[in-house]
Amino acid sequence: MKANIAVVIGSYHKKEGEEMLNEVRDYAKKNDDVRIVDEGWFVSRSGSFHSNEP
Repeated sequence: MKANIAVVIGSYHKKEGEEMLNEVRDYAKKNDDVRIVDEGWFVSRSGSFHSNEP
């Protein structure tokens, strides 16, 4: 059975947040037991959240 996960990354910089999301995406691609159902990142200083549907 696949594990459905939602990923939220907190970062001060968009580029750093996207890099961390990419690492999780790569992990999910390599592991058939993991499926990302939602993902997003937020800028720690402002608290604004950005959702990226996979």
